[in-house]
Amino acid sequence: MKIIITEQQNNRLMGLMKDFADEYKEEKVIRTEVEIEYLPEKDLYFLHPIFYVKSKINFPHHIYKHILAQRVEDMFGVPVHSSSVRLKVID
Repeated sequence: MKIIITEQQNNRLMGLMKDFADEYKEEKVIRTEVEIEYLPEKDLYFLHPIFYVKSKINFPHHIYKHILAQRVEDMFGVPVHSSSVRLKVID
């Protein structure tokens, strides 16, 4: 199903999605920053997350990126996918 919205609505939706995704925290994810891109040819929103963690050792980043994408998709009802995660270690 193709979503038809104006550019202004799309920008607003991406802003809301970013705000929501930036609040993502899990047991090992201390903070999240997300850039969002819309791919009109695929009718898909693409997340580019950065997870701030205490340690990269045994961190299942691929699981957390899928959880994040699923939460955003569930919240906003649009197709979402997540790219590779960048990890930053903080103390």
